[in-house]
Amino acid sequence: MKNKRYYFTLLSLSMLLLPSCSRTLEGDVIITKTNIIDIKTGDISKNMDVVIIGDSIASIVAHSNQSNYLAEKVIDASDKFLIPGLWDMHTHTWWAYEDFIPLLIANGITGIRDMFGDMETVKQIRTEIADGTMTGPIIISSGNIVDGDPPSWDGSDIADTPEKGREIVREQKAEGVDFIKVYDDLKKDVYFAIADECKKQNISFQGHVPDRVTLKEAVNAGQATIEHFYGILEQCSDVHQSTEFSALDGKEFTGFEYDKRLEFILNTFDESKAKEVIDLLSKSNSWVSPTLMVHKGFQRNIDIQYTKDDRIHYMPDYLVRRWNIDKDTVMSKAANSALNIERKFYLKMTSFIKTLHDNGTKFLAGTDYGNDFVFPGFSLHEELEAYVVEAGLSPLAALQTATINPAIFLKRENELGTVEAGKLASLLILNKNPLEDIRNTKSIHSVIVSGQHFDGDTLRAGIEKIAILNRLPKIDEVLSPIIQNKGIAQAISEYRKLKLAQPEAYNFGEGQLNSLGYQLLAENKIVDAIKIFELNVKEFPKYANGFDSLGDAYLKVDEKQKAIEAWEKAVILGSEFTKEKLNELKGKK
Repeated sequence: MKNKRYYFTLLSLSMLLLPSCSRTLEGDVIITKTNIIDIKTGDISKNMDVVIIGDSIASIVAHSNQSNYLAEKVIDASDKFLIPGLWDMHTHTWWAYEDFIPLLIANGITGIRDMFGDMETVKQIRTEIADGTMTGPIIISSGNIVDGDPPSWDGSDIADTPEKGREIVREQKAEGVDFIKVYDDLKKDVYFAIADECKKQNISFQGHVPDRVTLKEAVNAGQATIEHFYGILEQCSDVHQSTEFSALDGKEFTGFEYDKRLEFILNTFDESKAKEVIDLLSKSNSWVSPTLMVHKGFQRNIDIQYTKDDRIHYMPDYLVRRWNIDKDTVMSKAANSALNIERKFYLKMTSFIKTLHDNGTKFLAGTDYGNDFVFPGFSLHEELEAYVVEAGLSPLAALQTATINPAIFLKRENELGTVEAGKLASLLILNKNPLEDIRNTKSIHSVIVSGQHFDGDTLRAGIEKIAILNRLPKIDEVLSPIIQNKGIAQAISEYRKLKLAQPEAYNFGEGQLNSLGYQLLAENKIVDAIKIFELNVKEFPKYANGFDSLGDAYLKVDEKQKAIEAWEKAVILGSEFTKEKLNELKGKK
């Protein structure tokens, strides 16, 4: 997209000098008669015209009834409110970006921080956005999580010695990561080595406060963000001094055992220590991203009485399956106890947020979507609402966590975070004032992404097609019992009949056969799985993940050449995560 940012000074001056009786505003997109919210102060400039040229705001002037507009798109924003595009500062996007990004844009999210990224894929996404192949947000991304041995997540970079930690920092920086993400199981000496190497390499490190590290140690080491509120309430209690619950002994806290730890933290909360934490964070350069929605998601995952949220229908099927939300109807006593503790901990956390905020702690809005009951795009609005309704922040303070604060944190406030001439034209036009009710961030009239205008109704209609499809009976669930009772040939025959006769009656999405294939693999029905994957790539010849899955299945029966051919096709179609598997298999062959 053309960039005419060099016109700003001259054009802005000329607009101011034009006589009020008549003037012509010229640009690519012009927003007229809008009310601009100053995200720093909460002041509102009423009845303003905003001229966008290329990807940037060229000028902002008071509306005049005598104005003439020369632009490809003129938007009447009478009685509407203009704010910067929103940021979700804790996401997991790269692995499902084709499904997630449309949901982000429809919800006005124009910037994200990805907290676990395959850099080859991230670079590919950025290229597609830059060349106009896809509309998407600005993406700030880490590489692999840096964790101890064993790591919490497969695919993490394991730093089991200080030397290895330093090596990973250097390697990831060379790969082009924006920051290093540290995680739970790092040993203390390794963590400090990583912190020191990041300082030497001039790269930020962000993420979880490891179990063996206190909040105070993390802040003093220069950790730039504190995710999920981890370490904060612990620093207000005796948990790090407890023999039974000390993280220093390397004991894992999972499941209900973890909830016992939460209960211990609550029971030992100390007001004097809380004051020390307030002072520590207010004077530090560390930012806090509480990700309240993932904490709520954990509660919902335990609570089997939780009613399914209709937003599930906007989620890709493979994600919903991973959430495993179909549960028994009777909750165990242990689960009930755990749920109560989780809720008490959440209330303590939210009650402490306002105190921290009012005393100078810096906050970033993030959701941690991809986790159970956390919805890309949608949940950021819920996060902001929770800041106001549950934590007690003002609507303005909540908005700042998703607009100006990310810009300041990223050291890009000269181009992002406010509606001003010279800044990037990633904007949100709202039908209602979010300062009156934070829920009005959902009243989206238009989204502007780097100068490109998208009508809100059109965006909603686009993602509604996803929900309509996902509400239909899933074809894999139709075929599964047929395979069990009548065999794979009959199932494939039935698939073709139904798709021909009733294409709108079932969900025939490209992921359906893929899910069925992996279900068959799990049941050790490898030959049947291969036939389903082969059917899938015939039906969806441009579905990269289909070829990747077919290669996985071929490898199960030692058909290495066929696996290579399938994976090569997946790579051609854009599957970056297949490359490593392909190279490894070729090396063994």
